[in-house]
Amino acid sequence: MFKVSASDWVKLDKEAQRLADNNAITVNFMAEIFPASEGVVIEDAVKRLAEDSSKICEAQYEAHEEHADIYCSKEVDPSTLSDIINQLVRAFSASEEVYLGSFQSELRVNELLVALIFGNQFKGTAILPDQSGKSLNVLELEFTV
Repeated sequence: MFKVSASDWVKLDKEAQRLADNNAITVNFMAEIFPASEGVVIEDAVKRLAEDSSKICEAQYEAHEEHADIYCSKEVDPSTLSDIINQLVRAFSASEEVYLGSFQSELRVNELLVALIFGNQFKGTAILPDQSGKSLNVLELEFTV
């Protein structure tokens, strides 16, 4: 079972609300998935992951010979951003056949890119502008089991 380390996740939700300025945030999420062992049919495993995660976000995928990419996009309330990221990472880490190698996520408000989040199933990093817009804040986001 996954838990989310609270400190910077709370900051992320607050910063998302500030950046969104009473608008929704669009989360564009991409995960790179690898087989956990030889003999795994990556396309079948990733198809199941995409179907299982459909309650969170409608996912599309591209299977390649040695890995697969899963993409999804969802408009969310900024106060729930950490919940959505956590749910997506957990959903794409839930299989015993494959594992989440990495993820990248763009956060957009009205098509304007406002933040980036990237990482793996254990740790993430969020990069977003500070209030002045002159420098960037970096938040370390931990997923704990």
